[in-house]
Amino acid sequence: MERYIRRPGQALAYMIGRREIMQLRAEAKATMGSGFAIKGFHDTVLDSAPVPLSVLRRLENWAAA
Repeated sequence: MERYIRRPGQALAYMIGRREIMQLRAEAKATMGSGFAIKGFHDTVLDSAPVPLSVLRRLENWAAA
């Protein structure tokens, strides 16, 4: 709780990032159908390291491949 007092934008940034990742995951599932692998998706997200959301959107390329 103290981290939210010291950094009030941290909770907001976390939730925005979470929502973006969940949206990307849903889009990847829709694109890939039965070929979607949650492990592959999460490996790709984690390999991206801390990046702006616009860069994270490159996951659309992963789903299309």
